[in-house]
Amino acid sequence: MVKRTLLNQWGELTPQGVAVCVEKMLDGKMNELPNWLIEHLAQSSGCRSKVSFLLEQEKESTMYQTIRTDIDANTSVPRKAHGTSCNKALQMITPLKDDVCIGTIWFQFEHPLQEYTQLYISDYTDKRILEVELPPGSTTYQFTPQNIETGIYYYVIGGKAALVFNYFYYCTREDERKIMTGANTSHLSL
Repeated sequence: MVKRTLLNQWGELTPQGVAVCVEKMLDGKMNELPNWLIEHLAQSSGCRSKVSFLLEQEKESTMYQTIRTDIDANTSVPRKAHGTSCNKALQMITPLKDDVCIGTIWFQFEHPLQEYTQLYISDYTDKRILEVELPPGSTTYQFTPQNIETGIYYYVIGGKAALVFNYFYYCTREDERKIMTGANTSHLSL
């Protein structure tokens, strides 16, 4: 019966089957998988690909949560309550509230900006680290901070009619390596 729930009628892993494999890999307990399932993964590149894709997503999610937790544990940041409003021109794709940005901060907008728009980034003490004006038609803006520390920051993006405010986590590449070295990264690869 277990085999029926993990494989579909065409002999491919079901979503449940993929999840079971990924869970065991993340826990370092791949040896607890049934032999037929391990053999199936060795023979089916399609199923191996599905498992690899979900495993990478889960590892990235775990890494981001580890970074958030580490920053929160080492930072006492009083978060201010700000109202936010948004019009079509300022719908954000990234970064959203509490996103993790590593090395480079990518601002992406759902639609091209309709007017000149101010972008500010500040740290928790309200020290401004970036002030830039984005021209109409912009859909992205890339900022690679120099000489700022891992921590919690916020951005404000505003034009004449709208304002977007969000906190986000910033982590330097060096701190990412330090944080992840301390995390459990002993996942088995396919």
